[in-house]
Amino acid sequence: MRELRGLLEQETGQRFSTRDLTAVLRERGYTIDPATISRMDYAVEVLFPVIPVALRSGLGPSQIDRIRKLDKMTLTFLNHRQREQTVLEEARRWFLACLGQYDGEYLALDPVRCELEAHLAEICGESIAKVRADFDFIEQHGAPGPDAPPALAFNPPEPPPKPSRMPTGAP
Repeated sequence: MRELRGLLEQETGQRFSTRDLTAVLRERGYTIDPATISRMDYAVEVLFPVIPVALRSGLGPSQIDRIRKLDKMTLTFLNHRQREQTVLEEARRWFLACLGQYDGEYLALDPVRCELEAHLAEICGESIAKVRADFDFIEQHGAPGPDAPPALAFNPPEPPPKPSRMPTGAP
């Protein structure tokens, strides 16, 4: 896709955004949506240097999307904690290096996510459970949620007073 984009840009003398490239390809009879072009660009530019075996073995679009989502969730998580740009860049490099350690014909993302959560907990000084909960919230809602309210103390209601017993035979 990158080569095709380069050829079209050379032919027309202009640079194409993903949407522009989609339109030009449609005009020439190719039906491809912007999301697919974006996914392909991410796979070639970001993932291929770290997981070439998995990509050559047929890593599917859903797996690429999951990896990309983890990448974005990391940035969202750190931005929410107002970390500096250098921390964001280091975390992304760390994430990609971690991903590379699992490169193979079958790429399991669960261990990558667990290692990522542990690393983020360490650099943010938080518990892994807190990071995991925040990641789950970001995954479900696309953005960090409000901090959880403090746990409420559980004070069970007092039992009702025992009825006083009147002695038998009392008036």
